[in-house]
Amino acid sequence: MSDATIQVKDLHKSFGALEVLKGVDLEVKKGEILAVIGPSGSGKSTLLRCINLLEQPNSGQILVDGTDITASVEAAQSARQRVGMVFQNFNLFQNFTVLKNMEYAPVTVKKQPRDQVRENCMRLLKRVGLEDKSSSYPAMLSGGQQQRVAIARALAMDPEVILFDEPTSALDPEMVSEVLEVIKGLADTGITMLLVTHEMGFAREISDRIVFMDDGRILDNCPPEEFFSDPKSARAKEFLKKML
Repeated sequence: MSDATIQVKDLHKSFGALEVLKGVDLEVKKGEILAVIGPSGSGKSTLLRCINLLEQPNSGQILVDGTDITASVEAAQSARQRVGMVFQNFNLFQNFTVLKNMEYAPVTVKKQPRDQVRENCMRLLKRVGLEDKSSSYPAMLSGGQQQRVAIARALAMDPEVILFDEPTSALDPEMVSEVLEVIKGLADTGITMLLVTHEMGFAREISDRIVFMDDGRILDNCPPEEFFSDPKSARAKEFLKKML
């Protein structure tokens, strides 16, 4: 078996006549931090949503720890417990307090004892600097605070992998750094991370590898210093010229 936590093999995904992923191959090793960048509409978010099976691929395989998660409902459910996701728009339950948002999945999905879950959730809230907000509702928080809660909620399931889908794109500029600091703090925990982002400096600083996508395909896949100094594809060169 490969030492990859995630293997994506010849992945295709269409929405009606629009082909969004055109045969994507990707391996992510345990503990690796991968930044996925590229222009809007290149298939980055769709790739993440397929890895979490929020979108069902049309063809291809997604293996998590060697198990094809597209093969059965059981495999998909098991994978969802091991692969956390943080969305652009936080996706918190508005009628739940911060603590209840975090407790919900470990208690209902993993059937863990509520006392134990609560203790862990408070520890995670402390980690993201929000232990004093446990009884607040999402509407009472800033965008940056909501996204930090969303990250803590993903961690509450004790995932092996976390997928970040443009976690700062819905935030005011001054709130971006507080969320990036939290993500940076996870880098030393050994958790595997896939991060779709437009924050080029952050991608360069935090990632072990940069994956550049355009038009549903991966065009570059290399260490950040190589990508930012001498990308392989002409499309990546053109993209960086506009972004940097």
